[in-house]
Amino acid sequence: MNFQDIHVRYGNKPVLNGVSFSLKPGALTAMIGRNGCGKSTLVGCVGGTVPYTGLITEGGLPLAGMTRRERARLVAILPQVLLSPHVTVEELVGYGRNPYLPFGARFSDNDRQAVEWAAEITEVKPLWEKYVDRLSGGERQKVYLAMILAQTTPLLLLDEPSTYMDPGYEYGFMQMLSRLAHEAGKTVLVVTHDLTQAFTVADQIVAMEDGKVIFCGSPERCAAEGVTERLFRLKTHFVMEDGARNTYFSQV
Repeated sequence: MNFQDIHVRYGNKPVLNGVSFSLKPGALTAMIGRNGCGKSTLVGCVGGTVPYTGLITEGGLPLAGMTRRERARLVAILPQVLLSPHVTVEELVGYGRNPYLPFGARFSDNDRQAVEWAAEITEVKPLWEKYVDRLSGGERQKVYLAMILAQTTPLLLLDEPSTYMDPGYEYGFMQMLSRLAHEAGKTVLVVTHDLTQAFTVADQIVAMEDGKVIFCGSPERCAAEGVTERLFRLKTHFVMEDGARNTYFSQV
């Protein structure tokens, strides 16, 4: 997915000001930045809920020219604020197949397979008969992830998905997103405030400041160029342990 010169204004206030970058196919990209820098607004542009000027394309095709159903077959979005409807987990995950079903149609074998795959990947089958409005915040995040995976889109966009998760589950959640990128070929964009997870797991970092992209590249190059020092007054350090890259930060 490519973003080219994206602008958004709320009245006289510019919110996005010439945003341009590309997502790496089959990779996990983490978007970082201070509150109010425009990260969630950009997700809204992709979802069609925020009007913008510029061009967002996938495979050379502009998203702006797509119907809602066409867009939902291309990109699945997990928003920052999740509803708590009084439906079972099984029903909610099944909603992910709506872009493929004519009104009133029953599930095909492909639909059932997609739902089962999503439930297996996210390990939500034990919650299958529970109601969504009775779940904890972390459980609800898992269930909504299963729903967007059931859409079987090549692109996944998640806006602060770990807000209600404890640290142990958050680590596993980010590892799961990495596997979806590397093993299932998904292109994943995660908007996050968790710098440790972003720099440890992501293949690419996109940093925003005041409605602009100030960096797009590898975590190592992001650290070398002092991006976290500029944004958060934090210096990035990498430590290799048992062949894995771990990250920590120190104040400057």
